[in-house]
Amino acid sequence: MRRVVIFTLLVISTIAVAFLAYEFRRAAFLLLFALIISSALRPPILRLSHKIPKGLAILLVYIAFVAAIIGLLILITPGILTEFGKIINDLALVYDQIWQTWPSGTNLEKLLIQQLPPPDTFLSSITGDQVVNLVSAIAGITASSLTALGEFAIVIVLSVYWSIYRNEFERFWLSRLNHPGRQTVRIVWHSIESTIGAYIRSELLQSLLAGCLLYFTFWLFQLPYPLLLAVLGAVAWLIPYIGVIIALSAVFMIGLMVNLATAVLTTTITLVVYIALQILVEPLLFRRKDFSALLTVLMMILLADSFGLLGLLIAPPVAAAIQIVLRATLAKKPERNEPLPTIQELKARLAAVQEKIAQSKDSESASLIPIVKKLEPYLDTLEKKQGISR
Repeated sequence: MRRVVIFTLLVISTIAVAFLAYEFRRAAFLLLFALIISSALRPPILRLSHKIPKGLAILLVYIAFVAAIIGLLILITPGILTEFGKIINDLALVYDQIWQTWPSGTNLEKLLIQQLPPPDTFLSSITGDQVVNLVSAIAGITASSLTALGEFAIVIVLSVYWSIYRNEFERFWLSRLNHPGRQTVRIVWHSIESTIGAYIRSELLQSLLAGCLLYFTFWLFQLPYPLLLAVLGAVAWLIPYIGVIIALSAVFMIGLMVNLATAVLTTTITLVVYIALQILVEPLLFRRKDFSALLTVLMMILLADSFGLLGLLIAPPVAAAIQIVLRATLAKKPERNEPLPTIQELKARLAAVQEKIAQSKDSESASLIPIVKKLEPYLDTLEKKQGISR
């Protein structure tokens, strides 16, 4: 009967946790995104904190990060808007040309043209009768942009807060675990953090390189809309597996607007750029082969359903984190054959730690002094008990 009650409570608690996770999935996603950014920026913060105070290092790194994003948006947004307007004009010209040629074309073209509205009706539906809908759409886009901007600000604030109080949070949660499990959880957490940080830095650098190389290629071959294609290629690199297919398809279709040879050549160069990044750049920054591709695909399917494009982007680091946890859980613990240290050895180790902390100028090391001093009475008590038992 007791087992039935425990099993029932376990099932109910699991369902409750899953329900809460689903209800608060947006907040959980923002927190996860903040932790990802924090892990990516941690190495430059650590390097800078050796020269200046840690708080100032965090502030400078996050200011540089936000400034880089804003600067990139300012740099590419005017060109994207210009090319987008050009696409609208070109589509209108192509649509008008279709209405001039298809009525006297093949039977299929004649059949299709009967289902399409005339050019003047098509244009009036955009500029005339649908002005209110157009204004509503623009208002919706503006509201969505403001929402995204607000969420990005929340993510940055959470990430800064985590970077400042990371050690305090770790000590708080690890103190809730029993002593044998603390070291394992700490190792797993640090491994997850370093792995995710390496992945994010690797993908962002490769995406930036891909965008620059592709833009130069498309500009050199005089493809229409080179900036839009380059931005699409850079974003597509961040989407595992399917992103490359989308980018290659878009490059080939736009290349056909010039001629078939240009389409084939630019598509081939795009593929070569992606392969070169995969072979030459990525191994220097991240070891992708250490993680399962199948688990990554499964996480892409699950997260894309809830978060769309952003879910596809964070699926690989989430899959890597799950795999690290599974490896630590399933790993066999080595048998302990070494004898336990004596009280005298522990006191000697404690004295060595105290001397090392005293010589260190790091503020974080200084915060450990009260903790180390609390260990001395415990060792004295153990030594007395050991003497009485003898």
